[in-house]
Amino acid sequence: MSFWRGLWGRFDPGKGQEYLIEALALLRHEGLPIEILLLGEETKGEEGRYLPYLKKQVQQKGLEPFVHFRPFTRQIAQAYASLDVFCMTSKAETFGMVTVEAMASGLPVIGTASGGTPELIQAEETGILIPPLDAKALARAIAYLYQNPEKAQRMGLSAQASVEARFHYRVQVAQTQALLQKLMERL
Repeated sequence: MSFWRGLWGRFDPGKGQEYLIEALALLRHEGLPIEILLLGEETKGEEGRYLPYLKKQVQQKGLEPFVHFRPFTRQIAQAYASLDVFCMTSKAETFGMVTVEAMASGLPVIGTASGGTPELIQAEETGILIPPLDAKALARAIAYLYQNPEKAQRMGLSAQASVEARFHYRVQVAQTQALLQKLMERL
């Protein structure tokens, strides 16, 4: 049975999909039954550049049976449900909506310790933080979650609870109301 990891968003060098492909090569070399789902579209104005590069990397590494490229879909809940782990490999991400969506879906997230991602992922609680641009660290994190499914499940449940507590619309409305009340009191 394969262990599925995924990443979605724009196919763009800044999103770091190439590091996930390199990590997959390392993991397959170790004999781990890992596959990846890459879902998204190319960056507008950059079509025909990065996606063909990624596909060439997959081909050169002999990973075609294990890497699944798919266009963006509106059935995002089903896409998340098909995964065991979500990987956020951006070099720097201010606020990764896909990270929050994956966490809300009950997935542990492996994310780069850059930009706003460390504010979303509680290390070793809701996911794993890795250095950006580090395929070996990404491979180690994936292998760890594959080899520790109970820990991965606990992280996913904690991730889901964290998003519910911090980003549910009721929480956001209450925080906005409190802020507006404070501002009104100053007038």
